[in-house]
Amino acid sequence: MISNQDLCYVYDPEIDSENLSESKYRKLIRGNFHEPSEKSLKPNAKTRDKLLEIIGYPPSKHMSDQEKNLVWKYRYFLKSNSNAIGRFVQSVDWSDPTESKPSLELLSQWSDIGIEHALELFIPQISQNSSAVWTYAISILAQSSDSILLLYLLQLVQAIRYEPLQNNKHNNIPTHSSSSNQFDSAISPENSNHVNKKSIQLGELSLFLINRSIKNSELCTRFYWFLMVECESKIYGKLYGLVAYNLMNKMKLTKHGKIERDTLRRQGELILKLSRISKDISKSKDPRSKKIETLRNFLSDKSNGLEEFEPLAHPLNPRKIVTGIIPERAIVFKSAMSPLLLVFKVVDGSEFTIIYKCGDDMRQDQLVLQIIDVMNNLFLKENLDLKLTCYRVLSTGIDQGMSEFIQSNSLSAVLAENSNSVSNYLKNCWSNLSNSSNSSELNDSTIMENYVKSCAGYCVITYILGVGDRHLDNLLITNSGKLFHVDFGYILGNDPKPFPPPIKLCKEMVEAMNFSTKNIQTMQKEYPTNALSSNSRMFSNSPLNDSSLSTTSSSANQKHQQLINTSKLYDQFKSNCFISYSLLRKIENSNLIVSLFNLMAKSGLPDISDEPDRAIMFIENRLRLDLNDEMATQFLQNTINDSISALFPQVMETIHKWAQYWRN
Repeated sequence: MISNQDLCYVYDPEIDSENLSESKYRKLIRGNFHEPSEKSLKPNAKTRDKLLEIIGYPPSKHMSDQEKNLVWKYRYFLKSNSNAIGRFVQSVDWSDPTESKPSLELLSQWSDIGIEHALELFIPQISQNSSAVWTYAISILAQSSDSILLLYLLQLVQAIRYEPLQNNKHNNIPTHSSSSNQFDSAISPENSNHVNKKSIQLGELSLFLINRSIKNSELCTRFYWFLMVECESKIYGKLYGLVAYNLMNKMKLTKHGKIERDTLRRQGELILKLSRISKDISKSKDPRSKKIETLRNFLSDKSNGLEEFEPLAHPLNPRKIVTGIIPERAIVFKSAMSPLLLVFKVVDGSEFTIIYKCGDDMRQDQLVLQIIDVMNNLFLKENLDLKLTCYRVLSTGIDQGMSEFIQSNSLSAVLAENSNSVSNYLKNCWSNLSNSSNSSELNDSTIMENYVKSCAGYCVITYILGVGDRHLDNLLITNSGKLFHVDFGYILGNDPKPFPPPIKLCKEMVEAMNFSTKNIQTMQKEYPTNALSSNSRMFSNSPLNDSSLSTTSSSANQKHQQLINTSKLYDQFKSNCFISYSLLRKIENSNLIVSLFNLMAKSGLPDISDEPDRAIMFIENRLRLDLNDEMATQFLQNTINDSISALFPQVMETIHKWAQYWRN
């Protein structure tokens, strides 16, 4: 027997060397780039199916050398398929000029390429850090509208750290810098002369975003605050500080830019004041009533300049020009970090209400709301309006930020005030609106339609994103019947509660669709083991395998189906779930969603950055890209059924209510 002490490691200098046989074969099959026969080459049926299979691979799946060669061989045939561009870029050796130069020419001929495809090309594993690929991707961005750039700006700012910068000793290697010093050097006009302008050499993406931002106030505001958050990064702070400095410096060159620069300065002062009072209140041991009094006194103090000030574009929504905060409307929420509710006066006479938090990392909420906005855009493109509530969230620092306040009621309050019935609440909403000016726009069927569609949309979205820590206080309903979620501190399967159901659908939500409590109770009695077992797949946030397509016996499944198919509204709910799930599973859409998370790999968000590969795999598994549409629909049907019959979440809801009761 040989022990470890008898073994030694011997370095093999050829282990990473090029395989000469494979290299020769590669050059042989790729040597005739401009041959006419190559351009007219078309695959047979079997090869075409293989190519479509490769294009349909989950983004995380790598191509073999043989598959890369196959994509290369039929590159001219594939250039009419916009979804194939990522796989083509991966098949090219961009370090080899004989391949890269003609490949770049071919890229320019690719059809129907939009920003959703360009985002994929910023991922280092795909672009291979090729500056030529980045230049091409940026040329696609240049064709996009400001509204589309704004939609994907969060990931574009993240992509700056991956940019293949050349001859730039300051930016090529990220270095540590303190956030406070970085903030000063980035935005303070007084400190701008201390920076060596010759040292600032930014990449194409940074310069593109700067040049587009200074032409659009909303884009500029959002870009600026994204940069300020990244300036706090211990690893990439200096890089983003240089981008921020360049942005501020560029603004000094035009009259409009100087006005915008002053607006950003004033926004910074506003947030600094809100941060100070928020921290004081959060640390205070006073009862909630006393905290509210402290907040209102602070806002009323004229020396703080918050009750009245010169018109200012609000950082959360620059289209809202605000002139002050209404002290008597300010509230401190009953929560661990004591978030503040602040009502701003708008120049047009309206109000803009926000929730400001200090001590919470709101970057994850910001990401999730952006993903929901992206998904909503994908739905609307297909004429599917699921009545989603895409409210705004802005992180102004790693541990602070704000979100738009939507007038609504928590599901907990709805049940408490309406005899434990969502249906009663929706009926009361119609009754209250029937005499208002909105009565012509809303009726009882519209309110119920809003409810059913929004339930379906958020069930699918929260399932795909693996949103955790759901309870009746972070499920809200508006008076028009739209249900939506708030507080996304746990995503991608992370959850502080044991055995969370994969679909966030409590029995009270389903009962409002005329799906009776009696049916739910029957399901719970007949499937107690399946409902409460800690090993049950329906409680698991881990990927489900094909066995999940049949969670019970065939006879039990049949009876189960009869119980849950008793409501027309519930059928509409399921139909919207299946349609939205199928839309998000389409190759171009699933690739886009995965790319958005891929670009967040080094964002510092714990649920993503700690294990980026696991995060990507989670999204891919939730989309069930391994199944065809019919099987995926059946899988989702079974998952919904299992989630409705879950008992354990009701126990956890009671525990949550106890915790809320004992809070000040």
